[in-house]
Amino acid sequence: MTSTEEARSHLAAFRDKGPSTLGTTEWRSIGQFEEDLFATLIGDFDPMHNETGWGKSVGLGGAVVLGVHVISLLPVLLREHGLPVRPEGNPTWSPTRLGRVRIPISLPVGARFRSHAELLEVTSEGDSFVVRTSHRVEIENEEKPFMVIDELVSTFDFAE
Repeated sequence: MTSTEEARSHLAAFRDKGPSTLGTTEWRSIGQFEEDLFATLIGDFDPMHNETGWGKSVGLGGAVVLGVHVISLLPVLLREHGLPVRPEGNPTWSPTRLGRVRIPISLPVGARFRSHAELLEVTSEGDSFVVRTSHRVEIENEEKPFMVIDELVSTFDFAE
């Protein structure tokens, strides 16, 4: 863990850097159990996502992951990219706005995917930092990305 002051300094360094590449996450996948659990949590049982046989019968090859399931992973993916920093204090961090999201192809359950992120801008107001990022989620061995998110705006508040 870092101190709150180190966390602020880390975000300030991003602010001073300007637009830049945050990098690429490790490969990960979402299995059928996880997809079914997510469907249970949000109350959305769709055979496209929860019935492998149905997905095969319509030419999808099996069940596919809900796009919102991957969007819900953005905080985890951002941590892997180095944001947010986790100080010892209790900063609040919240996604405050999601820009345009495009899903050109389906993400099969079990397929490996990873995120490429760009830092668009970091601004600060008092103890808060506003971070704008964009994301491209690729599937292993696919030319087209699974998901492109033009902008995710997140607020980090270090007020004590």
